[in-house]
Amino acid sequence: APVASFTASATSVCVGQPVNFTDNSTGSPTSWNWTFPSGTPAGATTQNVNGVVWNTPGTYTVTLDATNANGTSTATQVITVNAAPNVTVSA
Repeated sequence: APVASFTASATSVCVGQPVNFTDNSTGSPTSWNWTFPSGTPAGATTQNVNGVVWNTPGTYTVTLDATNANGTSTATQVITVNAAPNVTVSA
């Protein structure tokens, strides 16, 4: 069976900042099922996923299910989405 594993381009971002996800699974998976709670997109079935965006601050657990003929393995990673900072400028 495969062993699911992945990395994120960032684990703490601001609202609207895109995150890329790279599959590092071993055991030759033949299909991938990503879940991005409250993200855009909400999920994907490609090996790698680029440009996932969250528009609401919070902590989200991303899930990857990697599958081959011998079974399925799941990996998770937490992404923290922070509110955009408030900037005040005066002359």
